[in-house]
Amino acid sequence: MWFGHPTRHPHHAPRSGDSLGAVTDEGIWVGTPGYASPEQLRGLPATPRSDVFALGAVLFEMLSGQRAFKGATKADTLSAILEHDPPPMTVPGRPVPPALDRLVRRCLEKDPDDRFQSARDVAFALDAFSSGSSSESAGAVVPATPARRWLQAGAALLVAAALVGLGFLGSRLASEKPAPVFKQLTFRRGWLDQARFAPDGRTVIYGAGWDGKPVELFQTRTDSPESRPLGLVHAKVLSISAQSHMAILLDPSRQQGFFGVGTLAVVPMVGGTPRELLENVIFADWTPDGRDLRVSRVQPNGDITIEQPPGTVLEWIPRSITGGRYLRVSRDGLYAAFSDAASDRIMIADGERKVVRILAETPGNAWGLAWGATGREL
Repeated sequence: MWFGHPTRHPHHAPRSGDSLGAVTDEGIWVGTPGYASPEQLRGLPATPRSDVFALGAVLFEMLSGQRAFKGATKADTLSAILEHDPPPMTVPGRPVPPALDRLVRRCLEKDPDDRFQSARDVAFALDAFSSGSSSESAGAVVPATPARRWLQAGAALLVAAALVGLGFLGSRLASEKPAPVFKQLTFRRGWLDQARFAPDGRTVIYGAGWDGKPVELFQTRTDSPESRPLGLVHAKVLSISAQSHMAILLDPSRQQGFFGVGTLAVVPMVGGTPRELLENVIFADWTPDGRDLRVSRVQPNGDITIEQPPGTVLEWIPRSITGGRYLRVSRDGLYAAFSDAASDRIMIADGERKVVRILAETPGNAWGLAWGATGREL
C-alpha cells in the first residue's frame, strides 16, 4: 500500500475519494479506481503490461478529457474495467485520428497478451505515429490548421508521456525487492499476541500465553529457536524505541471489544520495573528519536483521542474519526497511521499540515499496521 503526497487543504474534512492507496495484500485492491488493470483487480501479480494498461488509461484521458472507465460508484468503475470497453474517444472540434485511437485501445485490452509488451513499445508506436503524420504532408505546403497543430502537439506530448511511463516502469522494476521469506520463531501451543522488532532487527519481543497460562512478554531472536520470559505478565508490547526502551500496556482489559485498554508504561528491554505513565491507553508508538510517545486513549466520556506527549490531546485530529487502533508513527515522524474502527478506514494524520486523510477503506479484516523502511509504504 503506497502512500503519496497530494496537495492538501488544512480545513477540508476527509472524503472517501481522498484515497491515497494503490495495492495491498494479494487479492485485495484499494485506492483510486479507473487505472488498475483487470489482472490486478482479479488478484493476479502485476507485470509491465499492467503498467501499459495504466498508461493507456492516462493517454485516453489526455486525448478525450474523460475517463476510459468510469461508473457511478467505485464498484461500477471496477466492473467497467473488467467487463466493458472504453467509450468512443471523441472531442467536438478535435477528432482523434483512428490510428491513435487504435493505439490507445491496444493499451487497454482486457487480456495482457493483447497489449503492448512494455511502455517502450508504446513509445515506439507513438513515435512512429507522429513521424507518419508528419510525412503525409512532406513535399507540400500545408496550412497549420488548429486541428493539425493539436495533432502535432498532442502526438509529441503522448510520446513524452510514454517515455515518462517507461522511465517510471524501469525505476520501479529496478527497485523491486525479492519476496519476503518467513521463518517460524515459536513452537509452543497457546495464544500469541502482537510482536515488535528491536532496533537491531534481529531481536523480537512478543506476548504469548503458552499452555493455558496468562499472557506475558518473551524475547527471542531471528537466529535462535529459544525464547526467554521477561517477567512481565498481563502485558502487551506496543513499541520499542531507538534506545531499546519498550512501551507496554499493563493489565489490558477488554473495554474496546477485542482490543485491550490498560496502563501505558515504559521499561528497558533488558528488564526492570515498568514506569507507569498513563491510564486508559489503547495503542502507543515511539517517535523516531525515541524521546516521545504518541498514544490513542479512551476519555471518560467515551471519546477516543490521540495524544502527544501522553496526556496532551492533539485537537486537530477529529475525535469522530479516531478509532486509534494500531497507531504507528512513520519513520520520519511526520505522519501517524491508525485504523478508524467505526468506518473500517485506515487514516493518515499529517502532523506538518495538521490534517487527517483517508488512506484506504478496508473490508473490515485489517489486523495491524507497520511502516516500511522508506516511510512511504504501509
